[in-house]
Amino acid sequence: MKIRQRPHLWKSGPDPILRARRLAFIRAECQARFRGEDWKLTLLQWEELWQLDLWNQRGRAQRNLILTRKNIAGAWELRNVEITTRRGNMSRHYRYYHKHRKVDRIPKV
Repeated sequence: MKIRQRPHLWKSGPDPILRARRLAFIRAECQARFRGEDWKLTLLQWEELWQLDLWNQRGRAQRNLILTRKNIAGAWELRNVEITTRRGNMSRHYRYYHKHRKVDRIPKV
């Protein structure tokens, strides 16, 4: 049985790039809520941050771009987010979590 797609009914229309961007926004919002983080970005704000030239640089490699929070404990809102490389963000998170961890290391005997 062949599944018939109906792009005329999609909110983003038949454009595959607009559809991918909308799905990425919905996934990011759902992941933030799953982790218990406040999400205050609207789709329009998110699209302004991810202009097409930056959108094409997204990915999973260290040099690729991601959207991250400036203050890790803050909400996902326009004044608290920035686009940065994955590598820079991971080193920042590493420093933050090692500084704020609640469990002390067990001393070696």
